[in-house]
Amino acid sequence: MRKKESFGVPAGGLATRRDDIPFMAFVLFTSSNPTIVSQSTLTIIVLLWFVLRMLSKGRRYDFRIGLPLALALFATTSVLWASNQTASVSGAFSLILYTVLAVHIVASIDIERAVLGISTGFKCIITASLATAVLSPSAAFVNDAYQGGAFEGIATHRNFMGYLLCLAALFFAYQAATRTTSRFRSALWFIVSFGMVLWTQSVTSAVMTILWSVVLWLTLRILRAPSKWQGIKVSSLILAATTAGIIAMLNFTDIAMQLGRDPTLTGRTRIWDAAITYVQSNPLIGEGWASVWGPDDPAGQAISSAIGFRAFHAHNGYLNTALQVGWIGLGILLLALIVAIAMLHRGAFSDGSKPAALGLIVLLAIASFDMVETRLTGSAGWLLLVVFYAYGSRMQRNRQEQFHHNSNKARTSRIAIRPRP
Repeated sequence: MRKKESFGVPAGGLATRRDDIPFMAFVLFTSSNPTIVSQSTLTIIVLLWFVLRMLSKGRRYDFRIGLPLALALFATTSVLWASNQTASVSGAFSLILYTVLAVHIVASIDIERAVLGISTGFKCIITASLATAVLSPSAAFVNDAYQGGAFEGIATHRNFMGYLLCLAALFFAYQAATRTTSRFRSALWFIVSFGMVLWTQSVTSAVMTILWSVVLWLTLRILRAPSKWQGIKVSSLILAATTAGIIAMLNFTDIAMQLGRDPTLTGRTRIWDAAITYVQSNPLIGEGWASVWGPDDPAGQAISSAIGFRAFHAHNGYLNTALQVGWIGLGILLLALIVAIAMLHRGAFSDGSKPAALGLIVLLAIASFDMVETRLTGSAGWLLLVVFYAYGSRMQRNRQEQFHHNSNKARTSRIAIRPRP
């Protein structure tokens, strides 16, 4: 019989407070648009909150974030060789800031409350975006000739808004399926978020929302009927979804033409070719964190010159990371992602943790988005990666402690019943 799922938190849980949820919601809300609250203001708020919460009891640091921390520190070190050191310091500091936030969350909040806080943050983003559409339509909709009328809400771009709404839909779908909150309200929020995804006119976001919502629903269905084959079933399901995505990416030109879309994906393929070529100029350590796409950065200028128009990012998170911190940094990022996915997979199908299954699907969705956008090392994506990595680490550690405890108990029992000579 399985234990009550607690994602690595023993009976009694952490000494969490209700004020942790609005704090998490605030952090996620500000990550949707950096102009809402400046980075310096957010830093002051976070530091004050962090100091106040350090004085409270019930915090547990029984987890490790070695690989994400290694990338954050390597990005900080890259300031030494960056062409734009001011931008590099700011970008690396942002990565460190969200890493600290993730540590604070995991140390003081159990996974169920963390999911609730994240969902609340997404509700704030949706509500604020709809309010902006009503009160100031010119700020909430794209006004250019190419995508005029597309919805971008409070986000900096319609594609980023679509990405946030996709993640929101996954959290709402999870809450509706597991009934951790009102099933009707969660389903309603899911419908609203999916409708807004369509409103952004982002085909990628719409496809990702449908694909990973279905995978999440099927995964939770399999978890309801425990069997020794459930891990294999879900692994096969995820492998099939990933394979379908890879095949689609390899044949995207034909697919785009069949759908009447631009076969270059609005210039993305040209950016990718130029970026791959430029990576070879400094393959190991890159150009420095956040020191590629500025107007005066040599890398951005060379890539823009090669493609014939100004590029603002690589439209591929893995290429973007390689440009900034080379193959070393990209290797650390991929290893962190793989380890997080492996720990969450083990937590979901060895311990039957539904929150672990949610984390698994969310990270796979973000990793999928990174094929055509830059999401994994962005504010919200990085926060979720480190949070779920840390929860997976806690769960793995508790599993090991339980194994050693059972082994010692069995050894003691054998000694107790051993006949005396």
